[in-house]
Amino acid sequence: MANQSINDRIALALIKRKAARYPQARFVPNYAQAKRILMAYPSSVSASELQDIERFSMDLESDRIKVVHAIYFNTKDKNQLPLVSKPNRHHWGRWDFDRFYFPLSEELIHLLRGDTYDMFISADLNDSLPIAAMGATVNAACKIGHYHKSFEGFYNILIRGAAATNLNQYLRDIKTNIKNLG
Repeated sequence: MANQSINDRIALALIKRKAARYPQARFVPNYAQAKRILMAYPSSVSASELQDIERFSMDLESDRIKVVHAIYFNTKDKNQLPLVSKPNRHHWGRWDFDRFYFPLSEELIHLLRGDTYDMFISADLNDSLPIAAMGATVNAACKIGHYHKSFEGFYNILIRGAAATNLNQYLRDIKTNIKNLG
């Protein structure tokens, strides 16, 4: 997102404005008491990055935290989506968002707003607008994402530094930060 187009800048402004209409969860996140985490990432992650995400999820689940995955596929064709093969996995495509990347489909809005999550984690190092819009919209006490100046209003905790290009390091930094919450 280093070279933002005018459409991206308009989309960011609209996402911020629309997201402000949704009230956010009003409780203090605490890792020791966390029960549900929503993790969003693009389908374009590499096989090794997907293994890092799976390991991270298994670590959380070993601490009795339910992890729900929201995977974004950058396609307009519903037939290109794979079948969901695991529980707590949800696949979303371009048709689930409006033209400015704000969540549009009832199912996606229900996933983001229908339940309350202790934390939302964006495992997207490419700073895609659909995942940022999910982070801006989700009903979570704590939202964690990759640092980008444009996303400062979307997340409570922004991770930067060495984790900027390495998903494994990024997830380790997240784990360290969320364990310090409580």
